[in-house]
Amino acid sequence: MIGEIISHYKILDKLGEGGMGVVYKAEDFKLKRIVALKFLPSNALGTEKEKGRFIREAQTAASLNHPNIATIYEIDEVEGEIFIAMEYIDGQTLKKKVDSGPLKIKEAVKIACQVADGLHAAHEKGITHRDIKSANVMLTKKGQAKIMDFGLAKLKDEVRSSKSGIAGTIAYMAPEQLQGFEVDTRTDIWSFGVVMYEMLMGQLPFKGEYESAMMYSIVSTNPEPMSDVPSELERIVNKSLAKNPEERYQHVDELPVDLKAIETVSKTISGVQLPTTTATGVGVGTSRRRMIRVVIVTLIAVIVALFGIVFNLMIKSPSPPLRDLITFTSVGRLASSPSWNTDDTWIAYASDEAEKGNMDIWKKQVGGGKIKQLTETPYNESQPAWSPDERTIAYFSDREGGGIFEIPSDGGTPERLTEFGTNPTWSPDNENLAFNWHGNIYVRPYPHGDRRLLVSGTSSTPFMVWTPDGEKLIFWNRMKGDIYSVSVNDETLEPLELIPSGEEVSGLTLSSDGKQLVFSRGPFGGNKNLWAVAIDPNTCKTVGKPSQLLLTTTDNIQCAFSTDGSKLAFTDRQLERQLYKFSINPATGLTTGEKEQITFKGKQNYYPAFSPDGQIFVWTSHQAGQGLLYSKGLEKKEEIKVTHDWGQSLREIGGSFAPDGLRICYASTLQGSYQIWYISSIGSVGSYLTKTQHPFRDASPVWSPTGETIAFYSNHSGNWDIWSVQATGRSEPVPLTSWESNELYPTWSPDGLKIAFTIDKEGNSDIWLMDSNGGNPQPYIKHSAEECWSAWSPDGQWFYFTSDRSGVFNIWVKSVKRGEVSQVTPFQELDFGLPEVSLFTKFAVSSSILIVPLETRKGDIYILENMK
Repeated sequence: MIGEIISHYKILDKLGEGGMGVVYKAEDFKLKRIVALKFLPSNALGTEKEKGRFIREAQTAASLNHPNIATIYEIDEVEGEIFIAMEYIDGQTLKKKVDSGPLKIKEAVKIACQVADGLHAAHEKGITHRDIKSANVMLTKKGQAKIMDFGLAKLKDEVRSSKSGIAGTIAYMAPEQLQGFEVDTRTDIWSFGVVMYEMLMGQLPFKGEYESAMMYSIVSTNPEPMSDVPSELERIVNKSLAKNPEERYQHVDELPVDLKAIETVSKTISGVQLPTTTATGVGVGTSRRRMIRVVIVTLIAVIVALFGIVFNLMIKSPSPPLRDLITFTSVGRLASSPSWNTDDTWIAYASDEAEKGNMDIWKKQVGGGKIKQLTETPYNESQPAWSPDERTIAYFSDREGGGIFEIPSDGGTPERLTEFGTNPTWSPDNENLAFNWHGNIYVRPYPHGDRRLLVSGTSSTPFMVWTPDGEKLIFWNRMKGDIYSVSVNDETLEPLELIPSGEEVSGLTLSSDGKQLVFSRGPFGGNKNLWAVAIDPNTCKTVGKPSQLLLTTTDNIQCAFSTDGSKLAFTDRQLERQLYKFSINPATGLTTGEKEQITFKGKQNYYPAFSPDGQIFVWTSHQAGQGLLYSKGLEKKEEIKVTHDWGQSLREIGGSFAPDGLRICYASTLQGSYQIWYISSIGSVGSYLTKTQHPFRDASPVWSPTGETIAFYSNHSGNWDIWSVQATGRSEPVPLTSWESNELYPTWSPDGLKIAFTIDKEGNSDIWLMDSNGGNPQPYIKHSAEECWSAWSPDGQWFYFTSDRSGVFNIWVKSVKRGEVSQVTPFQELDFGLPEVSLFTKFAVSSSILIVPLETRKGDIYILENMK
């Protein structure tokens, strides 16, 4: 672009490029001055509404007129490109200066005072920057500090959410900002504290080689003590970095008062002399009260500094223990399901690091060293569980129909333990094995004996763990929406009341003394974080409230305590799920050609559904932290937000168009638990059709071809059933099934006479049909494999469904007339197939297009130390 004319600006040179666009040096023809032009990324503003909001915020920022704030001159748009014309600053960023080493105290304090003055001017006008960092502070050649990028922080959040990571700015984010809580001017004070620490120490106060470690450090640890810095200055920095906003400076104008006193302190520490108050120390026009305060603060600083020197010579008190995060595996692919041996020297885990398209069982020494592959079959083998006597490792394998196998812990020949089941879990005495099968928990004597059903109908993987005395199991019950304990002897169930509405569990573990329970918790379909709660080992009841161990934007799952309880291993998994389309041959029902990606923003995109004419589709996307509905045309790039952004924990899923192509029904957690809602058109305010309270949930609504009725599944009766409700909302929902089995994922036939649904009546999931009023249920797709979501083609000739009968989940199709079944999609490998949690994976079919979500998974195992 060098030499080009944009509006009334001539581009002279490129100044830099980053996540928020490209910056050029330019000449303003009208006012005959040099300016900086920042061109925003093309994906920064998706809709006219978003664009209007940004322009209003930027106009507010442009009203700031202060010597320590870079002035914004103009915001304009030329040929679809939005740019900001701002003050050109001939100098360097504070970040570049700090990269050369720590600043002298006097210089750091001078810069800090200027930045604080600039922030105060903004805060007085009600403007919070939200992205204060050393890279956003420019220093002129005369040493004047100027804050950059006011008005861009909210926009940056949106752009960042669509990219792969946020590590570039995360080091400056306040704990409340990371956790999605309310942000105010005290958030800027935290970030300013990070910048002050960085200037004085030449490094950041919170560190981490990866995103989750950095977030954990910010939320849970304290910075290293500052060296060669006056104690009063360290106090100022530490107060700015208080994790509780109430304990920070409440107003940024309080900072220069304390900071300017440091200029005097820095002159007196080496000579240990009383300071003299001058205009340099307190500023011209300082009030008598402020002058007295400066003197007192300075005297205290000198005394504290002298005392600190003497005290450190006498004794150095130990720092409180902090939890350290250690990388255990780094396979570049997927490692999961850690399990410790008894003396905590080895961890067994599952991984596809052999790069043969399947998972195998591996073991590796803790602290580095040896690594060994234990299974080398073409089957998927996972969920290893080291036996208490250390002789064997039990695990799940999908070989020979699937089940639990065991292998000597040093490797050898596997042997089958059960004819079905997943998630093996040893009792502490090595005499019993608990395992899961379709959400039912069984217990079986080891090595031989009859299995016994202990808990039925959890509706998911229960992630069970034994108590140390072997008397109880603690497990996740998705049906009831909480973690429970169950007596192995009398089957008594007790809820622990740990999981809020709208969230689920993806792993749990209990310390060997039974006093600490750690579990992975987060929104349905979203990322999970680790939480811990104290447990009374005698009653198995919680003591106090749970606390968060980690704060990440990844999926922390499948956690495991070491035997001595001092360490915690867990999988940190990164998922990316995008929607792809295939062309369909209407004559064969099969796909033609290659897949084509059709969503690009956000890392989680799923639950697609077509409009009646097949021209647009709606789906759920986590572009802004929440799961909201979006829509777009098949051939268009613009993604339109369908539902409104009401809250950080909101999740809206399962969109379905009415026959009129305008109304859309969906499930939403807006009022807590999942309820069925609808909107009259895209962007309108929603109305609820069903009311639920935790732990009950209504989900997966689908509109009937007549537009009069909506079918969905719900656990109101204690297990999953198919229900229906009138689209007018003037009647109560009615159950269409009321059996002991679970029925899920309803879909209407094109003529509106039949409803297909998934049922686990015979153990594994099959697909049945029933009349639209719930009568005459009959099996339709029966197989020993798992069948889940289904959909008819619009003309009713083809019936599509998901199944893992080929070894991994694929889309299959059944000819309605002839009954023959064929595989539609070609996915064979774990790396790029339908998600493992296929029960929660929906696809969409029109007369000529198939839309499926495809998922890539990477992840490693980490160890969190000092858990005691």
